[in-house]
Amino acid sequence: MAGTFYLGPLGGMVPLPVPQAGVQRPVERIGGIHVSRNGSKTVDSFGMKRSWSLAFDWRFQSELEAIRLMHYGATAGALRIIDPMVLNRLPAEIASTGSVRYDGVLVAHEVQGSAQLVSEWPSGASKVPLSSSIAWTPPDTGGELTSSDPAYAIPVLEGEAVTASAYVRSPDGRSAQVALRSYSATGAVNATTTGAITTSASWQRLTVSYTPTATDAAVAVVLTSVASTGVIRTAAWQLEVGETATDWMLGGGCPEVVIDQMPEESPYFPMTDAGLTLLEV
Repeated sequence: MAGTFYLGPLGGMVPLPVPQAGVQRPVERIGGIHVSRNGSKTVDSFGMKRSWSLAFDWRFQSELEAIRLMHYGATAGALRIIDPMVLNRLPAEIASTGSVRYDGVLVAHEVQGSAQLVSEWPSGASKVPLSSSIAWTPPDTGGELTSSDPAYAIPVLEGEAVTASAYVRSPDGRSAQVALRSYSATGAVNATTTGAITTSASWQRLTVSYTPTATDAAVAVVLTSVASTGVIRTAAWQLEVGETATDWMLGGGCPEVVIDQMPEESPYFPMTDAGLTLLEV
């Protein structure tokens, strides 16, 4: 449901009660600031980590039971959050295809063949041009560039249509298409849905849509190419709810989290006021 926070392990995510106004969602930069002898400042950034503080007032205990089970560590699997405030569910590093990177490292993509960052960004893909796209050279026999392995695939909900999109071009005329691969909660492949093919030397935005079934717990965005030679460039990846692609945004809507605190207070029996603090891993 639009506007709802979800929390839980893959395959077991549950909607959280509607929180009180004023949800805190700060982003902490991990790193330091160095000052040279002439006063110039250098910022070292090793990552960005977020936290969430939500308050649930005047709730029955039954409404909080799922959160309490997760707080006590009774559930199996790492916890993930779906933050409805972030349109793009892909991590920022993946969504920006290397423009966001920490300590100069390209992370997260699963590559068949080789890939490197290049200083190119499709015009109009974002409000300001980003610094990098990916130049991918698939094997001559064909290959895939994937947003993640199954363990870090993006959580999805049954019956909630999702759309993947990516900007793609091939200076060598090599064919490419975007696909969505769905996984079960145990990481088994359920289905792969492919979109249109392009061989254009100019930037094209490719899309593909899919509606998860009851056995789908997560999906990965996949860029594929058949047997051929040459380089494919790609930028601005997105995974969002809906059957059509909207304007690209940075992303980061489904990170792994841990529960730090869950304070409870009973203003009047049998009602409970509760808080929930989540920390990105």
